[in-house]
Parts: sequence; structure tokens; C-alpha cells
Amino acid sequence: MYRAFSANARFYASQTGDISVPLFFGAGENSPFAKMIPTFTAGLRANGCRHVDTDLIPGAVHYVVEDQPEEVTELIERYAAARSE
Repeated sequence: MYRAFSANARFYASQTGDISVPLFFGAGENSPFAKMIPTFTAGLRANGCRHVDTDLIPGAVHYVVEDQPEEVTELIERYAAARSE
């Protein structure tokens, strides 16, 4: 796996252009990653992702589906419905 890092880096560097697929990036509000959402989002947008939505999942830490399954279900339904209109 580690030997593939340089090949992966070359491949991903060659992938340019807009990515129009909608993306939702969420994290548990108590996750150490929560404060990094703006950094992750900026990186995604800098690399072509044009439709990035983010949110914090209340009461969740790292395993958001396990911590808050109803909230995750609601988010999926909300964003899927918005994209199907």
C-alpha cells in the first residue's frame, strides 16, 4: 500500500477539471475532525468539487451513523430530496 503513494499522487495530480457530483461532508459535533471541516471543504473545492455542503451532526463523535442514526437518515433524505428536484 505504501509503495503506491507516489503513483497515487501522480494519478490524482493529473485529474483536473470540475467535479459536478454533489457532495455532503459531515462530522460529529464532538469529533476532533469537526473543526477541520472548513479546511477539508476548501481542499475539495480547490480540487474541483463545485457542490460541497457541510454540517455537524449533533450529539455524534466519530461514528456518526452509530451515534446518531436518525439524524444521519434525516440528512440523507433531506439532501437526496433536494438534489432530485
